[in-house]
Amino acid sequence: MFQAPAWVPYRLRARWDQWRIEQAVAGLARTRPTPAADPSAADAELFLQVCRRDLRITPVAVKALLRFGPRLAVSFLDDGSLSEADREWVSAHVPNSRWLARQIEHPQLNAALAGRPRLDHLYRQTTYITTKLLYPILTARTEKVVVLDTDTAFFKRPDILVDWIASPDPMPALYLHDAQDAVTAVPPAVLTAFDDLGRAITPPGKSWVRPHTFFNSGLLAFRPEDCNLDVAEGYLKWRESAAAELKSGRPSIWFGDWTPEQTSYLCMFAVMAPTPRPFPADYVIGGAAGNTFNHFLRHHLVMADSLQRLKQLVVELP
Repeated sequence: MFQAPAWVPYRLRARWDQWRIEQAVAGLARTRPTPAADPSAADAELFLQVCRRDLRITPVAVKALLRFGPRLAVSFLDDGSLSEADREWVSAHVPNSRWLARQIEHPQLNAALAGRPRLDHLYRQTTYITTKLLYPILTARTEKVVVLDTDTAFFKRPDILVDWIASPDPMPALYLHDAQDAVTAVPPAVLTAFDDLGRAITPPGKSWVRPHTFFNSGLLAFRPEDCNLDVAEGYLKWRESAAAELKSGRPSIWFGDWTPEQTSYLCMFAVMAPTPRPFPADYVIGGAAGNTFNHFLRHHLVMADSLQRLKQLVVELP
């Protein structure tokens, strides 16, 4: 299943890559259903936002984690692109899971948005990605949650995460980050902007301890009660008057229109106590082999080596 060369028109290349992904995980049909835990007996709840493009890899992300035994309730967030048949197909692989629609009526959600107009606008008017920010915090059925992207896989037992899930004691939140060096890879204007942002939105009595600048929301573990949505609202307010050059080019990784959810999480983690901990170096962004966890992102997901590893992983699933 070779990868199409760059000169192939994008639409054709995208369709070919999608077929390659689906072929790599076709062995899911031979795996057993892996039920989610009942929320009343679960140690935490797993949240995944699902789009039509990543439908076929979604059960891989979930089953690759659940095979190591954590007691997790599971909620899937429909971004609005799925059919009833799509949802039923995923649910057949992960029975006892919950589906949440693109927009819902939920008392705690409604109350949280009532006094936060910018979050309310993002949720009701614009980007679907806001559900990945709001639903784990406001609709969780357990005291701890894990947020996971669908283009991910656990290749080894994730000890730090499994132990965090099972621990009866409060533990620092955990977050994924890219290994890039902030000193050389982050524009100075971005670092200055984060310093200004911290001064603007840190609540009284709290400290701003910014996580890795290349913070990534593809894998997070936290207690919803530790997430301050006023901080997320404060970030969106700060962004309204931020310099235009911060919202385009490389700075848009943090302050652009396509990352409000991820940067909001970064800001909330920056004021958490105790200080959140990064996942160790074998939790990587990209396609490098030999790690405990990969958040592939599309570029690495469609590479031949990544697809071969996913194919082998599916073979190893119960």
